[in-house]
Amino acid sequence: MEAFMTILVVAVPIFEILGILAAMHAVMNARTSQGAVAWAVALVTLPFVTLFLYAIFGRNKFHGYVRMRSQQDAAIHHFRDDFASEARAKQLSRPPKAEADRALVQLADMPPVGFNQSELLIDGEATFARIFEAIAAARSYILVQFYIIKDDGLGRELKDRLVRQPRPGLGAPVDP
Repeated sequence: MEAFMTILVVAVPIFEILGILAAMHAVMNARTSQGAVAWAVALVTLPFVTLFLYAIFGRNKFHGYVRMRSQQDAAIHHFRDDFASEARAKQLSRPPKAEADRALVQLADMPPVGFNQSELLIDGEATFARIFEAIAAARSYILVQFYIIKDDGLGRELKDRLVRQPRPGLGAPVDP
């Protein structure tokens, strides 16, 4: 029994120190903040079990994710480069005019083309007023991208404007 207690007195602090070190590693290298917190709490409170689980499931996942994303990005970069070269050759691209254009260029990693417009709208009423104006002025197609359109007054107004009798050359964009 005395030998067991000696082993326990030595093993518990070692596992706790290893758990704390692994928790620091998890916080610095986890892919999401939720994952970092979950690993850190588990590693500090239950290091005997969690150290083995972290070694198997948590240790190198983020680096694998970064490597996979880099490979995928490299695979599509040539399409972006080809498009940008063709737009410059046909004199379709234009330099950013406004601050919003510069932000869009940084976000999309593509220059704006001459026939596109962009306007940064941060107020809900002004945003939907401009969307409705653009729908009314559309000549060839309408592309509206939302994750969710609520069934409220504004959502119904947007739907009504999109499903109204289309003008010649402008197909019906959505099913009612």
